[in-house]
Amino acid sequence: MKKPDAYFPEDQPDGTEREFWVRAGGYLRHTLEIQGDRDGLELVWITDSLDGGGAHVESRASLEITTNDARKMIATLRRLIKTPH
Repeated sequence: MKKPDAYFPEDQPDGTEREFWVRAGGYLRHTLEIQGDRDGLELVWITDSLDGGGAHVESRASLEITTNDARKMIATLRRLIKTPH
């Protein structure tokens, strides 16, 4: 599996931190952003065109999960990280 191009933490004016991962390939950029509050998390996937591409592409999808589901996701990620590939 190819690694993301970059991880970006970004301080926001309200004192929170925005965290996202970006992969650019060809004429597209894919961004995964994780946003959260006390009630849960929102996972946001954004695909957009880079300059020089053909047709303009812009899409955004999100998935809201509860704090409990986030814990299950963390457990899954830990298991996958420990599993040899």
